[in-house]
Amino acid sequence: MTIELKNITTGYSKNNVFENFSGKISCNNLVVLMGKNGVGKSTLLDVISGLKKIDSGSLYGIPSTKEIMYMFQSTPFYSDVTVKQMIDMYKSFGKTTSFEKYKIIKIKNFFDENINPLLNQSLGDLSGGEAKLVFTYASAMVPKSLYLFDEPLSGVDPENRIKIIKLLEELGRKVPVIITSHEILPFKNINCTLKYLSTHRFIFSGSYAQLTKKYGATPEEAFLNLTQEMRKENKGYE
Repeated sequence: MTIELKNITTGYSKNNVFENFSGKISCNNLVVLMGKNGVGKSTLLDVISGLKKIDSGSLYGIPSTKEIMYMFQSTPFYSDVTVKQMIDMYKSFGKTTSFEKYKIIKIKNFFDENINPLLNQSLGDLSGGEAKLVFTYASAMVPKSLYLFDEPLSGVDPENRIKIIKLLEELGRKVPVIITSHEILPFKNINCTLKYLSTHRFIFSGSYAQLTKKYGATPEEAFLNLTQEMRKENKGYE
């Protein structure tokens, strides 16, 4: 699946987040949208999902809204609901699970090791990392044509962060998955495409190795250099 955005302009009140933004997202593996806070990562997911209307421009290659699973950064829930009850609810959204539909074999082991031990716990008793892990798994389980995850690693401890990334990496091998993140290092050894966002285009698109080779030996240095390049580019449009 390739999503194309042509001359997209949209924003909030009088402030445009994107101005004549154009770019393509080829979902051949896990896609990670990066950028500094406020650059529009979440807004872009909102646009792709159809939640955010655009003022001008065109979108191509996006499936219908009913074929999109979108997990927001914060997910409301009833604290006394058990993990099993929530998983069963998500299972009821489809005749089968995405793991069965797309034959993602490794997910069975993932469930046994990470979700099964939590089944009888209430959502309110889970740690922040455990809750994010459970909601990510449940969202990934629903059979859809496109998956969007807004900051799935935010507020997650290192152990659960690795688990979530591995889960999304496996899903992304079979079906289009786009996530947002303001971190680079967690994706060092992950099969994914990193895309750095600006107001008008993607400044960078490639692997972790390509990113650090071009912009800096460390993730911090690369992120800083990318941000500086974005600011110079945006200033040129003023």
